[in-house]
Amino acid sequence: GMQGLPVEDPHQNSPPRTYDELLAFEAKRRTYYAETMSSVLQELHAAVKVLIEGKHETSKACRLVVASSLASQAYARDMDAIFQDCFVDDSCNIVTNPWQQNKLMKQRDPASILENNNSEGFFAGSGLECELLEKALEIQSSIGNAFADTTKHMNENIVKEFKEFEHDLFDSVEEKMEVAERLSD
Repeated sequence: GMQGLPVEDPHQNSPPRTYDELLAFEAKRRTYYAETMSSVLQELHAAVKVLIEGKHETSKACRLVVASSLASQAYARDMDAIFQDCFVDDSCNIVTNPWQQNKLMKQRDPASILENNNSEGFFAGSGLECELLEKALEIQSSIGNAFADTTKHMNENIVKEFKEFEHDLFDSVEEKMEVAERLSD
């Protein structure tokens, strides 16, 4: 046989020893699983903490993307208002109200000025006949359109993706937190 192993008589019946051994084995098993469960719970709580921090960082990134998109949208609107000559009133005060901007556009519209029998016409004396000013207005319009296109792309793709990711992450974090709470009880 194998050396070093105790040889037991299979016919010998010793229930107290077996019962004591089972109790000792069960105590060791419970201690081991309690320690393992404690370790797993610590790891789970650490993972949930990382997920919560990731959730906050994702929210912050989402707000940054949305804010950038809104700023681009506002800039595009303002550039278009400059191009339409309704961004500032006659006293050079900024006009942000769309109703007031429309009123200014109608007042400054070449067709309406000509209808009011202004024989000099819209461009006379305004400097708009200047090629440099025309180029500046074209650039303003081009920049405004670029920002409008950027905003559209951001809203349709990036913002939408971020919000979906944020929602999925939040659901995942909530699920992990519920599991951690149930295991802690």
